[in-house]
Amino acid sequence: MLLNDRCLRGLLGQCFPMPAQPSRYLKGICMLLCFASIMTTTMYEAYLQAYFTHPPHEMMLRSFEDILNSRYKIAVERGEAVNSLLRNFSLTTTNAHHALVLDDWQEFIRLREAFNDSFIYPVTEVRWFSLKEQQKYFSEPVFYYSEDVCLKHFLLLSLPLRRHLPYRQLFERHILAMQEFGISKLWMANSFNEMARLKVASRKDFSHPDEIEDQ
Repeated sequence: MLLNDRCLRGLLGQCFPMPAQPSRYLKGICMLLCFASIMTTTMYEAYLQAYFTHPPHEMMLRSFEDILNSRYKIAVERGEAVNSLLRNFSLTTTNAHHALVLDDWQEFIRLREAFNDSFIYPVTEVRWFSLKEQQKYFSEPVFYYSEDVCLKHFLLLSLPLRRHLPYRQLFERHILAMQEFGISKLWMANSFNEMARLKVASRKDFSHPDEIEDQ
Protein backbone atom coordinates (compact mmCIF):
# COMPACT_ATOMS: atom_id res chain seq x y z
CA MET A 1 0.00 0.00 0.00
CA LEU A 2 2.92 2.35 0.67
CA LEU A 3 4.01 2.04 -2.95
CA ASN A 4 0.74 3.53 -4.08
CA ASP A 5 1.21 7.07 -5.37
CA ARG A 6 -1.63 8.56 -3.35
CA CYS A 7 -0.67 6.74 -0.14
CA LEU A 8 2.95 7.79 -0.44
CA ARG A 9 2.05 11.44 -0.98
CA GLY A 10 -0.39 11.32 1.92
CA LEU A 11 2.27 9.79 4.16
CA LEU A 12 4.64 12.62 3.24
CA GLY A 13 1.99 15.23 4.03
CA GLN A 14 1.36 16.15 0.41
CA CYS A 15 -2.00 16.64 -1.28
CA PHE A 16 -3.59 13.97 -3.49
CA PRO A 17 -6.91 13.76 -5.40
CA MET A 18 -9.96 12.22 -3.72
CA PRO A 19 -13.00 10.74 -5.43
CA ALA A 20 -16.25 12.66 -5.22
CA GLN A 21 -17.98 10.01 -3.08
CA PRO A 22 -15.34 8.04 -1.14
CA SER A 23 -16.29 4.89 0.70
CA ARG A 24 -15.98 4.39 4.45
CA TYR A 25 -12.87 2.28 4.01
CA LEU A 26 -11.21 4.97 1.92
CA LYS A 27 -12.07 7.59 4.54
CA GLY A 28 -10.58 5.38 7.23
CA ILE A 29 -7.40 4.86 5.22
CA CYS A 30 -7.11 8.62 4.69
CA MET A 31 -7.49 9.23 8.42
CA LEU A 32 -4.75 6.69 9.15
CA LEU A 33 -2.51 8.29 6.54
CA CYS A 34 -3.16 11.72 8.04
CA PHE A 35 -2.20 10.54 11.52
CA ALA A 36 0.85 8.66 10.22
CA SER A 37 2.03 11.67 8.21
CA ILE A 38 1.75 13.95 11.26
CA MET A 39 3.73 11.52 13.40
CA THR A 40 6.35 10.92 10.70
CA THR A 41 6.99 14.56 9.87
CA THR A 42 7.01 15.55 13.56
CA MET A 43 9.52 12.83 14.46
CA TYR A 44 11.68 13.72 11.46
CA GLU A 45 11.72 17.41 12.37
CA ALA A 46 12.46 16.59 16.02
CA TYR A 47 15.40 14.35 15.08
CA LEU A 48 16.68 16.93 12.62
CA GLN A 49 16.47 19.78 15.13
CA ALA A 50 18.17 17.63 17.77
CA TYR A 51 20.98 16.89 15.31
CA PHE A 52 21.66 20.56 14.63
CA THR A 53 21.09 21.75 18.21
CA HIS A 54 23.92 21.74 20.72
CA PRO A 55 23.69 22.56 24.43
CA PRO A 56 25.38 25.79 25.53
CA HIS A 57 28.88 25.49 26.92
CA GLU A 58 27.94 27.57 29.95
CA MET A 59 24.83 28.59 31.83
CA MET A 60 22.79 31.34 30.19
CA LEU A 61 23.00 34.62 32.10
CA ARG A 62 19.45 35.76 32.82
CA SER A 63 19.96 38.35 35.56
CA PHE A 64 22.55 40.67 37.02
CA GLU A 65 23.02 38.23 39.90
CA ASP A 66 24.02 35.56 37.37
CA ILE A 67 26.64 37.95 35.99
CA LEU A 68 28.03 38.59 39.48
CA ASN A 69 28.30 34.86 40.07
CA SER A 70 29.99 34.22 36.72
CA ARG A 71 33.63 34.56 35.74
CA TYR A 72 32.95 37.48 33.40
CA LYS A 73 33.41 41.19 33.88
CA ILE A 74 31.22 43.92 32.43
CA ALA A 75 33.22 46.15 30.10
CA VAL A 76 31.66 49.58 30.03
CA GLU A 77 32.64 53.14 29.21
CA ARG A 78 32.85 55.48 32.21
CA GLY A 79 29.99 57.72 31.13
CA GLU A 80 27.72 54.73 30.55
CA ALA A 81 28.78 53.26 33.89
CA VAL A 82 27.81 56.41 35.77
CA ASN A 83 24.52 56.91 33.94
CA SER A 84 23.25 53.34 33.66
CA LEU A 85 25.29 50.68 35.42
CA LEU A 86 25.52 52.31 38.84
CA ARG A 87 21.93 53.51 38.75
CA ASN A 88 20.34 50.26 37.57
CA PHE A 89 22.48 47.65 39.32
CA SER A 90 23.90 49.58 42.31
CA LEU A 91 27.51 48.51 42.04
CA THR A 92 29.31 48.82 45.37
CA THR A 93 32.86 48.32 46.56
CA THR A 94 32.11 44.65 47.20
CA ASN A 95 31.16 43.85 43.62
CA ALA A 96 32.91 46.63 41.68
CA HIS A 97 35.62 44.17 40.64
CA HIS A 98 33.07 42.64 38.25
CA ALA A 99 33.16 45.78 36.09
CA LEU A 100 35.91 47.03 33.80
CA VAL A 101 35.42 50.79 33.45
CA LEU A 102 37.18 52.24 30.42
CA ASP A 103 37.91 55.93 30.04
CA ASP A 104 38.42 55.69 26.29
CA TRP A 105 35.28 55.00 24.27
CA GLN A 106 37.37 53.80 21.31
CA GLU A 107 39.03 51.19 23.51
CA PHE A 108 35.61 49.89 24.51
CA ILE A 109 34.55 49.70 20.86
CA ARG A 110 37.79 47.93 19.94
CA LEU A 111 37.23 45.23 22.56
CA ARG A 112 33.62 44.68 21.53
CA GLU A 113 34.29 44.71 17.78
CA ALA A 114 37.08 42.15 18.26
CA PHE A 115 34.57 39.82 19.99
CA ASN A 116 36.71 39.50 23.10
CA ASP A 117 34.73 36.92 25.06
CA SER A 118 36.46 37.72 28.35
CA PHE A 119 33.92 40.48 29.00
CA ILE A 120 30.22 41.25 28.76
CA TYR A 121 29.33 44.35 26.78
CA PRO A 122 26.26 46.60 26.76
CA VAL A 123 24.86 47.05 23.26
CA THR A 124 21.79 48.64 21.75
CA GLU A 125 19.26 46.45 20.00
CA VAL A 126 19.89 48.28 16.73
CA ARG A 127 23.62 47.54 16.90
CA TRP A 128 22.89 43.94 17.80
CA PHE A 129 21.25 43.40 14.40
CA SER A 130 24.60 43.85 12.65
CA LEU A 131 26.56 41.89 15.28
CA LYS A 132 24.13 38.99 14.96
CA GLU A 133 24.46 39.06 11.18
CA GLN A 134 28.25 39.15 11.47
CA GLN A 135 28.29 36.03 13.65
CA LYS A 136 26.64 34.06 10.84
CA TYR A 137 30.07 34.00 9.19
CA PHE A 138 31.65 32.46 12.30
CA SER A 139 32.08 28.75 12.83
CA GLU A 140 30.07 29.21 16.02
CA PRO A 141 28.40 32.23 17.68
CA VAL A 142 30.39 34.09 20.31
CA PHE A 143 27.78 36.39 21.89
CA TYR A 144 24.05 36.28 22.46
CA TYR A 145 21.66 39.11 23.21
CA SER A 146 19.90 38.91 26.58
CA GLU A 147 16.65 40.83 26.86
CA ASP A 148 16.42 39.97 30.57
CA VAL A 149 19.53 41.98 31.48
CA CYS A 150 18.54 45.37 30.12
CA LEU A 151 19.95 48.75 31.15
CA LYS A 152 17.32 50.81 29.35
CA HIS A 153 14.04 49.28 28.23
CA PHE A 154 13.08 52.34 26.20
CA LEU A 155 15.43 54.47 24.15
CA LEU A 156 14.14 57.25 21.93
CA LEU A 157 15.58 57.40 18.42
CA SER A 158 14.42 60.03 15.97
CA LEU A 159 15.41 61.77 12.76
CA PRO A 160 16.30 65.48 12.95
CA LEU A 161 13.82 67.52 10.91
CA ARG A 162 13.70 71.15 9.97
CA ARG A 163 11.21 73.19 11.99
CA HIS A 164 7.92 73.89 10.19
CA LEU A 165 8.71 71.33 7.50
CA PRO A 166 5.84 71.55 4.95
CA TYR A 167 5.93 67.80 4.22
CA ARG A 168 6.21 66.67 7.84
CA GLN A 169 2.93 64.73 7.93
CA LEU A 170 3.71 63.03 4.61
CA PHE A 171 7.17 62.11 5.88
CA GLU A 172 5.74 60.68 9.12
CA ARG A 173 3.27 58.53 7.15
CA HIS A 174 6.17 57.33 5.03
CA ILE A 175 8.18 56.33 8.13
CA LEU A 176 5.16 54.52 9.61
CA ALA A 177 4.61 52.66 6.34
CA MET A 178 8.25 51.55 6.31
CA GLN A 179 7.89 50.31 9.87
CA GLU A 180 4.61 48.52 9.10
CA PHE A 181 5.93 46.65 6.05
CA GLY A 182 9.16 45.63 7.80
CA ILE A 183 11.46 47.73 5.62
CA SER A 184 13.15 49.22 8.69
CA LYS A 185 13.98 45.77 10.09
CA LEU A 186 15.23 44.65 6.68
CA TRP A 187 17.45 47.71 6.48
CA MET A 188 18.87 47.06 9.95
CA ALA A 189 19.39 43.36 9.18
CA ASN A 190 21.34 44.23 6.03
CA SER A 191 23.43 46.88 7.77
CA PHE A 192 26.38 44.51 8.30
CA ASN A 193 26.48 43.49 4.64
CA GLU A 194 26.53 47.15 3.67
CA MET A 195 29.31 47.80 6.18
CA ALA A 196 31.29 44.87 4.78
CA ARG A 197 30.74 46.12 1.23
CA LEU A 198 32.07 49.54 2.22
CA LYS A 199 34.99 47.79 4.03
CA VAL A 200 33.93 49.29 7.35
CA ALA A 201 33.42 45.82 8.87
CA SER A 202 35.12 42.48 8.25
CA ARG A 203 33.76 38.96 7.72
CA LYS A 204 36.69 37.52 9.65
CA ASP A 205 35.90 34.59 11.94
CA PHE A 206 36.41 35.81 15.53
CA SER A 207 34.93 32.70 17.13
CA HIS A 208 38.37 31.19 17.71
CA PRO A 209 41.40 33.32 18.60
CA ASP A 210 44.38 33.07 16.32
CA GLU A 211 46.77 30.42 17.48
CA ILE A 212 50.30 31.51 18.26
CA GLU A 213 52.57 30.35 15.51
CA ASP A 214 55.58 28.28 16.42
CA GLN A 215 58.74 30.29 16.38
